[in-house]
Amino acid sequence: MNGLKQVNGPISESDKSRSRVDDPGSAELRSRQTGSLLEAIRRIRARAGDALAGDEFTFFLQRWNLPAEEGFTFLCFHDGCVTLAVPAQDQTSRHPRSAWITPARERIAAELARKHGLFVSEPPDAPPAFVPSGAWDTNHHLRLSNRKETIIIAYPEFLKIRLYATGTNLDLHLAPDLLKDLSALYKEG
Repeated sequence: MNGLKQVNGPISESDKSRSRVDDPGSAELRSRQTGSLLEAIRRIRARAGDALAGDEFTFFLQRWNLPAEEGFTFLCFHDGCVTLAVPAQDQTSRHPRSAWITPARERIAAELARKHGLFVSEPPDAPPAFVPSGAWDTNHHLRLSNRKETIIIAYPEFLKIRLYATGTNLDLHLAPDLLKDLSALYKEG
């Protein structure tokens, strides 16, 4: 029978229970996701394997109702990186985009880099083709990198974190309190 096992008879209660556990909305899976948001994404990615491309995995994750952590929420997954919406910020005292990198944020980024064994940089931004000349602010994001690749990119509006080494499925070591530490970048002051 082409290597397929034939199942006769009605579906047992244990089979029904197992299928409910695989449902993204199941209580068991939601309870296992109460830990780190990044670890929950990794666990789900491990279950899906290479069967889903980045955009497919993004749509798949959106069904899981992933919990927010420290104000960060899931937006998308692409090329081994997760993009997160950042914690709400006070918009009344909002600096222009070019002034988002304040001396306080630079100090926080330097402390984060030391704690997590990374290097911090403020690379210039390349303007997109559709922005009029003179309307683009440069240096509005912070990068935290190891010796091989960029691990974290913090923008005023979103945060990108690399979960897997470039071109591989190898987990990058990320501290469980990483999002808590990164939330300091988005606090006013």
